[in-house]
Amino acid sequence: MNTLVKLRFRELIPAVVAGSVTMIASITLTVVSAWLITKAWEMPPVMDLTVAVTAVRALGISRAVFRYIERIVSHDLALKAASRARSSAYQRLASSPNSALTMRRGELLSRLGADIDSVADVIVRAIIPAGVALLTGVFAIIFTAILSPATALVLAIGLIAAAIIPPLLAARGVKTAEARRAESSEAYLSSLDQVLSNQAALRVRGDMPLALSKADVAARSYSSSLEAGAKDTAIGAASSLWIHGFTVIGVLMVSASLYVDGSHSPQWFGVLVLLSLAAFEAVSVLPDAAIARTRAADATRRLAEISALPESVSLELRTASDQPVLRAENLVYGWDSDLG
Repeated sequence: MNTLVKLRFRELIPAVVAGSVTMIASITLTVVSAWLITKAWEMPPVMDLTVAVTAVRALGISRAVFRYIERIVSHDLALKAASRARSSAYQRLASSPNSALTMRRGELLSRLGADIDSVADVIVRAIIPAGVALLTGVFAIIFTAILSPATALVLAIGLIAAAIIPPLLAARGVKTAEARRAESSEAYLSSLDQVLSNQAALRVRGDMPLALSKADVAARSYSSSLEAGAKDTAIGAASSLWIHGFTVIGVLMVSASLYVDGSHSPQWFGVLVLLSLAAFEAVSVLPDAAIARTRAADATRRLAEISALPESVSLELRTASDQPVLRAENLVYGWDSDLG
């Protein structure tokens, strides 16, 4: 995480816990539903199913409630981190005006806008989902191991593969596409700022049509760069589905081989099969998390250029005098390099 976007570990705990409870409630809901379906198939007395029916309702409500809490807490954390980052960036730029003049206004706008948003977005889309996936996966494997160690081994292999392979495939292509997007974003913001800020001078010199043409080309390039990397994202999502499918098939085969021995009940078999389906919900978002982390990598590097600016100006408070005095020390002036 960039030094501008300061984040303490304890700030992540409430969001990760809320997300983990949400996923655990979802898995438990699936397990109880599987038991209820297979038990109802045996046509027992209705009273034998009352507790399970009530548990299904309670788990369904709790999942929605904790999902809402997790969204509130995680987005609040991301917005606060972005706010602190922008405040730190403005303070750094204000204390180092000489270094700030080396950047075009389009570059500054891109760093203070999209780059900080990208780094803060990692909190919601990458860091918290990764923590939730870890805790949920451990819970699912432990619960499965209680019922069947062999099935738990198959599920563990599938979850580990789904947590590593699809994110790597998704991030590989997005890395190249993100470099193009960042470059296009800076070019687009620079050309747009030139037209809006210098329209009077451009009209007088007759350069407005050329500036508008450059802005249009930059806008089209930026729009096309947003779609870059879609193929790799699709490959990552497809690989996640394939791993999920093979894992469920493996769990089904292992569970079926143990079930045919007659030593386990239909409820045992149904719970194991549906549990393997529910356990992958947490890791299914990891490809998107890898994409968000990859996109934020270049943004982190660009923000590091601001955080590394030296502090060259110190503010000193003096008492006001009756006679106005104007004094300039180390005065520096400049203009946008695009204007020539």
